[in-house]
Amino acid sequence: MIRELNKSDIPSVTRLLNDSMEYDKIFFDGLVNEKIFGDERYDSQSTLVEEQNGKIIGFIDGVYEKREKGSQGWIKLLAVHPEHRQKGVGSVLLKKVEAYLIKFGIEYVTIMDSAPNYYMPGLYFRYTEGNCFLLKNGYEKTGENINLIADIRPGQFNVDSDIKRLNKDGVIIKRADINDKEAVVKFLGQAFPSWLGEVNETFKNNPISLYISIIDDKVVGFSAYDGNNRGIGWFGPMGVLPVTRGKGIGAILCELCLRDIALQGHKQSIIPWVGPVRFYSKVCNSRIDRLFWTYRKNLK
Repeated sequence: MIRELNKSDIPSVTRLLNDSMEYDKIFFDGLVNEKIFGDERYDSQSTLVEEQNGKIIGFIDGVYEKREKGSQGWIKLLAVHPEHRQKGVGSVLLKKVEAYLIKFGIEYVTIMDSAPNYYMPGLYFRYTEGNCFLLKNGYEKTGENINLIADIRPGQFNVDSDIKRLNKDGVIIKRADINDKEAVVKFLGQAFPSWLGEVNETFKNNPISLYISIIDDKVVGFSAYDGNNRGIGWFGPMGVLPVTRGKGIGAILCELCLRDIALQGHKQSIIPWVGPVRFYSKVCNSRIDRLFWTYRKNLK
């Protein structure tokens, strides 16, 4: 029986995801709740489970955005218990969500890369069955994204003296507070609009999990953590304007976040969906950890 997900199903879905995703056995109820009900795009009719004999054996989470050009849907998560694969469960769930999205004029669907609220930026390439499943269902591989990982410890990042030095030169680096939100939103809207969603989430944390740099009373850079996938050592996003470069501001912002993540008890931090690999490798000795393939299917 296919039905809509209920909030009371979260523990069962958590178990299903951990049983089904052999390379991602880190799900917990809070994370699953964030991925589903914590997404402003959540739609009950595209968040479904397959239940048999009182047990959830399949799950799909689909969301979409209506735009003037290129309305898009995403399959954020899709899992079928290993004992119930090759029986059409996943295909039926997928087709139901696709049919629902078509009703709203959604032009195409991609897999997992559903920023700002996403689990991973694509399908981990080692999921052979998942890759074959998507190809069978009409999806085309379109590219790849990578995650880095950094080993961290609390005493690793000694940046306080650097912050004081920059302060003498008129550069302020600090943890954002609620009074900074308006300026941060303005800055992001002008310079990094795609990261507004994740950064807004950092203001819900205690302490606020965002550091900013200020020159001449204007925000010129930021670095965040726990704006997505809270509780697993998730770093980012971060960005700085060209005026900051050459001063070490970006490195300091990054290290402040990694220090906080280490103080939470994490021994590693995930740096997701990375472009500037060399920057992070230099700042925190990070290394390439996982490769994700992206997929797309046109619905029109």
